[in-house]
Amino acid sequence: MIQLRIKTFLPWLSVLLMAIIVATTASLNVPNSQQPLSVPDLPNRFENELNARIPKDLFANAKDLSDADVFNYDFKRLEELESKLRDVPRLPFLREVFAHATTAGALDSHQDRWFAVMDFLRFAMRHPPVEQPMYPDKTMVTDPMLLLLLGEGRCGQTARLVVDLALANGYEARLVQLAAHYVAEVKWDAKWHWIDANADFPTEQLRALFPELPNVADLSRDPYALDRLPACGHQWGQRYRRTGHGQLIPRHVVLPGMPLTSSAYFAKALRPDPNEDFYHYYKQGTVAEWEKDRYWGWRNLSHEVHAITPVASEFAIEVPHIVAPSVVMSQDGVAKIPVRFLPAFRPALSSGETQKCVIETDGFSYEIRVSSKTRGWDYDFRNYRAMPKAGLGDLLVLRTVDSDGDGTLQADLQFRHTGDVFIDMTAFSDKLQSRNSFFWPSNEVVVRVLEQKFP
Repeated sequence: MIQLRIKTFLPWLSVLLMAIIVATTASLNVPNSQQPLSVPDLPNRFENELNARIPKDLFANAKDLSDADVFNYDFKRLEELESKLRDVPRLPFLREVFAHATTAGALDSHQDRWFAVMDFLRFAMRHPPVEQPMYPDKTMVTDPMLLLLLGEGRCGQTARLVVDLALANGYEARLVQLAAHYVAEVKWDAKWHWIDANADFPTEQLRALFPELPNVADLSRDPYALDRLPACGHQWGQRYRRTGHGQLIPRHVVLPGMPLTSSAYFAKALRPDPNEDFYHYYKQGTVAEWEKDRYWGWRNLSHEVHAITPVASEFAIEVPHIVAPSVVMSQDGVAKIPVRFLPAFRPALSSGETQKCVIETDGFSYEIRVSSKTRGWDYDFRNYRAMPKAGLGDLLVLRTVDSDGDGTLQADLQFRHTGDVFIDMTAFSDKLQSRNSFFWPSNEVVVRVLEQKFP
């Protein structure tokens, strides 16, 4: 399982424990404000850390795919970390994390602070493909300190972490159950606001689409607005699919494809019981009681039904993969690069049952771009200053492709350039494009164009 880099945290914990000694002399009632303390950065939890966290010999000693189970966590490492943290109060820790994420209170508005928290959690929390932090008795880890120091959790755990960060810092907050997803809502200025720290929404696009964060009820009145946001880009990479046991699992193991965000939120057909209501959950008890509880209060909840209008279950286009030669020779200054890829498709339900689907292959169009500079990211090596931008297409943009007769599509790209060029492609669905949905581009291929010179 993913190796816990506890030594990375020991210097921080030693500093934090000194702060806790002071903080715990006060009441454990949640305050409306507090003096932030200086806390070092939490490690970046994405791919530049992943090799260090997963031992290389784990890949060589991979077990069979039956080990890729949601309950098959690394219980030994979990127990060791829990033992080290058993007597450490969580409340001061959560206040420090919030202060760090919001640059120690330098942000003026509540909304800016929560945008910063979402952005922080994108880096602090990995979304594992199968396994998630669980105890041997098959109960879920919900201790917020454990989750942050493990650096991973699925949507329900991340949403609970958001609720705990809010409650520890003077906000009202609640857990919101959706069709195939969990989010949080935090109240400020007498309104509830939706916080999804698990969907990997880029902050810039999120701000542009929602200048004021709505609540889930508001989102349900215009559900397809959610599909305009790039979501869950990390799940299209190969490295995301690598389990802690070293297995490369199938891309989709529960559903037939990647649901659109609108469907993950509001398509009741994706629920185990489509007739079940959606709920808001509220933590009960006091912080003092939570500090004595292994689950930090998450087994003592009240709930209320929240009504939404369901949508049909729909799935995203499978992100295409293009191939091209790594080197070509130009002739008379003109480069010609053959590009090949499979036709676009997406799952579509043939009945009301989620697992009964057909493959939709009609109604797609393509745009191939040739650029003189890289777009700056790929699915396995993400750069959030550039992701999810597609290639510039400053050398060529082509929207016509041909079939080569064996089921693949092809295009011959001709342009004037020497040196490295960068090629990517986007497949569009006519139906989803009419709703202004976002479409993830393909992988980026690098081709070196050499000038052919004759003696």
